[in-house]
Parts: sequence; structure tokens; C-alpha cells
Amino acid sequence: MLMPMVLMTIVVGVFFAIAERDQQEKAIWDQLNSVSKAALEIYKVQVDGWNEVEDPANLDATNLHYLQTISKSAQLDISIYIGCKCVASTIGVNDFQVNELFTEEGKQKQSRALVTAAEKIPDLTDEVVASVLGKGVSYQGNDQKVGDRYYYMTYLPIQSLTNKNLGAVGVGISARKVNLRLWKYIGRSFFISLIFMILFGLIVVSYTSRLSDDINSISKYMNYLTKEDFTHQLPEEVLKRGDEVGELGEYSMKMGAALNNLIRNDQLTGILNRRAGQNQLSRMISRANTEETREIPLCVGMADVDFFKKVNDTYGHATGDEVLKKATQIMQKHLGAAGFVCRWGGEEFLMAANVSKDVMHGLMQDMLDELRATEFSCDFKTFRVTMTLGMTQYHSPDRLETCVEIADRMLYNGKQNGRNQIVVAS
Repeated sequence: MLMPMVLMTIVVGVFFAIAERDQQEKAIWDQLNSVSKAALEIYKVQVDGWNEVEDPANLDATNLHYLQTISKSAQLDISIYIGCKCVASTIGVNDFQVNELFTEEGKQKQSRALVTAAEKIPDLTDEVVASVLGKGVSYQGNDQKVGDRYYYMTYLPIQSLTNKNLGAVGVGISARKVNLRLWKYIGRSFFISLIFMILFGLIVVSYTSRLSDDINSISKYMNYLTKEDFTHQLPEEVLKRGDEVGELGEYSMKMGAALNNLIRNDQLTGILNRRAGQNQLSRMISRANTEETREIPLCVGMADVDFFKKVNDTYGHATGDEVLKKATQIMQKHLGAAGFVCRWGGEEFLMAANVSKDVMHGLMQDMLDELRATEFSCDFKTFRVTMTLGMTQYHSPDRLETCVEIADRMLYNGKQNGRNQIVVAS
């Protein structure tokens, strides 16, 4: 019996590991594609006469320093090709000092280093030439050999105004780095992995002060997210840009909302999970111990759906989930803005509100009455459930654990004495 279970665990684990790897690999390709588009557009802005450059010898390489800046920000390698020959590359180029990024001498030094590095980069392969230079379409490959390393590469064609294919922009990351990153993310949350993915492709060096400020705003916002600080918002001017940076800002906000929901909320009921509930109760207790707000009452309660295991065994887990969601809605409805409810574990809930003991008892009674009157159905059979609740009023300077323990003890007393009731600590 044990061996089949072990084998099934391994099979399921491998399945989810492969699924996670595929998701992360797709994110890498999206990042390479996004940065390659940005590099191509800035190439057109920075290189004079780009539309007429067909011979590598005719390329004005004095303004190619931007490649190193983008590469460092995005943590990707970037190469420029005229025809099938590489004319500038960040591969193998050492980082420059910060002061060299803003002086003409430093920019020229960077440009020369990129041109020198390109001499070690092999020409485009036949497959890339056929796709990018022949058909004028992008090419992606995860087995592109550059020197003694293999790279994940995305190539975009550099097309003249008459749609003539002049060369290519290649953006890549070493396969070794990709593999290390992919395995690192396996077993982690999908949303967390996306956050770190975005950090690699978030900052593209600006050539205007506004672009630089907006990218810095997004970077700071993402940094707040990694610290689980969801109180900040991106400035409106970032979200209204109407370009790729604006889209990135909107996507970051959506990811922030999704991550906030993932970290704080129970995925079944949508209410706060145990960790977020503890934090919320801790803040309420801190206010109760503050001189200015000490007179505001605080009550804490624990609730447990009676005979919930029997519901699952009789009607199935899907119906059991519906019971939990309905019970949650009822508790939220009656607590309103005065407090909160969180899922403490299984069919057990913790709630707290800034109301007196009598008011809290009344709210709990309303919850219990409405749940008793709620009818559930499954396979043409109907049934009802009840709930047992325990409650105490907070007294300074009790600790959070003490308050929860008393409420939990009242809940236990209620379950030992017939369930379907409210027990209040004296």
C-alpha cells in the first residue's frame, strides 16, 4: 500500500514540477521578447542613419553604449547584427563604474567595449538567417551556442523603412542561468515567481527624464511587493503612458493585487487567512492598548461549524466547501465594518470587532440564527447545519495568544455541552 502512494506522490510531484517549469520558461521568452523590442526601438533612436546601414563597416558605433545599460538593468545579454555579422554585444563585457554612465568619455569607452566583444561572437546560424534575414520574422531558440556557452535567444529583424531586412537584434540569457532559475522556482508559488521574473525585465534605461522616473516608480512598487507591503500605488501618470512602460505598470498593479490576495486571503472563502487574521487582531489589540483608543471595546470570538466532517462524508467535499463559504458570508454580513473574520483552520473561524460584549453576543446570535435557517441541498437532498461560538472581551494588557486561548476554550466548552450555542467568558 505504501509503495503505490509513494509512486503516485512522485508522479504528481513531477507533473507539477514540469508544469511550473513550462510556466517559468514561457515567462522567460516573454521577457526576452519585450526587452528585444525595447532595444530595437532605442537602436533606431540612437544610431544615426540606421535605415541605410547594410555594411557593418558603415555603422556609427559611437552611441551603442545604451546596450550595456539596458543589459545591466534587465540582466540579459544584447547583441546587434548587421547582416549576419555581430557588430556590438554585451556578452563578456565587464560592468562599468557608475560615473562612466554619464560622461561622453565613459559612453565612448562602453561603445568600444561592445564593438570589441562582438568580434568574439559567431555569425548568425543558418536557421536564424533564414528566419530573420530571409523571412523578416522573429526567431527563438534555446540552443544558441555563443562561445563556449549555450543561450536562450530571441532575434528580431532590423527592417528598413522599405521593409528590407538589414540585420537583427538578439537578446538572450545563458542556458545555465535559465536552468538554475527554473529549478529554483519549482515548488514556489506561481505568483511569487512571476514577481521575480518581472524584476528581471522591469527596468529599461530611459533616454528621457520622465521615462527614468516612471521606471523607478515601478521598481519601487515592485520592491514594496517583495516586502509584502501592499499599501502603495503607482502614480497615475505611469499608468496613463499608453506605451509598454504603462502596460508594465498596469500589469504590476494587477500582479500586486493578485499577490495580496494570495498572501492575505483564504483561497476558498475569500476572507483573511490565519496569518493575516493574526496580524489584523494584533493591530486591533495594539490600538486597544493605546491611550487615545483604550476606551474602545474589543471582543474576540471563535466559531466552528458543527459536525462538519459528517457533512463532507455524507454530501462530499464540494458541498462542504459551499457550507463554509455560506457560513463565511453570514459572519461577514453581521460583523460589517465593525470587525473582521478569518479562517483559522478547517471549519474553524476567528472573528474580532470593536464592540461591547453584549453587542458582540447579539451579532453572534444573529449569525447563528441565520445559519440555522439556511437550507443546503445535494443530490435532491436538503440539510441544515449549526455552529458553535465562543467569545471573550479583551482586557488590557492581555496578549493576543491569551485572548484567542480564552475564546477557543469557550468554543470547546460549547462543543462539549451540546454544540449549536454561544458561550461567553465571564
